[in-house]
Amino acid sequence: GDDVRAIDWNVTARMGKPFVKVFEEERELDVFIIVDKSLSMRTGSGRHSRIETASDCASLITMASLHNASPVGAVIFDGQIEFSCSPKAGKNQALLLLSHFDRITDSEATGSALDSALRGAENLLKKRTLVFVISDFRTSQWQSPFARLCQKNDVIALRITDPMDDKLPEVGAVTFRDPE
Repeated sequence: GDDVRAIDWNVTARMGKPFVKVFEEERELDVFIIVDKSLSMRTGSGRHSRIETASDCASLITMASLHNASPVGAVIFDGQIEFSCSPKAGKNQALLLLSHFDRITDSEATGSALDSALRGAENLLKKRTLVFVISDFRTSQWQSPFARLCQKNDVIALRITDPMDDKLPEVGAVTFRDPE
């Protein structure tokens, strides 16, 4: 009942009976987390701002990586790259990242360096890595570096949204200001 492509023909010829290759999934996969802390991430209509939600999400991913003994690294950015470290295994690395995620504060830097963070991750990561991009993606020029990063890595984009993004409350006239 096995697939013919899984038969090891060299061993089968030597031993005189069929042998099937057994594949084992690679358990240790490097994890890299890209966290956006730009001014647009400061907004939010609920109990938590987008940046607090992103920080919680990054912390949970770090804890899951520690539990699986996977090397984990991260980059945190706003208008510029604030913090970056390559994936390393161990409790000390996880605690370093958790402390940085806990200290993500409101940013005063304008703009978003998402494109630079994606290009930097592409250059930093040497082997296939599971990359989490946590952002509201409210910037431009990030699609091309994102596509290049996806070619060599497994990339998961986590878009942080708010209910106010889709439906405005019925409160009459409202003034708007661009946070960036």
